[in-house]
Amino acid sequence: MRCRRNYRAKLPGRYSIVIGYGGKKGEHTAEQMRIAMKQRGLKVFVAPSDMIATPDWRAVVRQKIETFDAYVLLCNKEACCSEIVMEEMDWAGLEKIIPFRLNRQKVHPKAAKAHNFRYDTRHPNYDLYKKQIRNSIEDFRDKVRKANRSLQVITQPTSPQLVPTPIPPESPSGESTK
Repeated sequence: MRCRRNYRAKLPGRYSIVIGYGGKKGEHTAEQMRIAMKQRGLKVFVAPSDMIATPDWRAVVRQKIETFDAYVLLCNKEACCSEIVMEEMDWAGLEKIIPFRLNRQKVHPKAAKAHNFRYDTRHPNYDLYKKQIRNSIEDFRDKVRKANRSLQVITQPTSPQLVPTPIPPESPSGESTK
């Protein structure tokens, strides 16, 4: 049996991202990244292009951000000033945000992390971006696993549990049946 070269199995462990952006240039870059990351096997959500029109769009976006692996923020001037981006970042939490600086833009002040990545809009390297996203998600998952293990250690009893000894039943005369 031969495998097709471009075939990508949809494994249950594949990565999922929500892409956040600001302004028209950010929207164009987000669409390009959405297409490229889907081709590389990631599950991608970009509002509003991946949404069905709904009056409660915030709830839909929040649900995606909270359940997907990461929130990829395309940082440009418009994203730094966007109230919607600020709200989305709150929903994501700092650990799930993966900031990409468009060209030489600064990182969003709320997303300033040790790891942030440069996104070249003229010559995008989507394989590199996928690797950076994957590594960031794996780092986050490792932190969660370590935290869970340390919680298990804390919650496990350190001494044997005291088990109450049963009291032998009494006879009708009030004496113990021992």
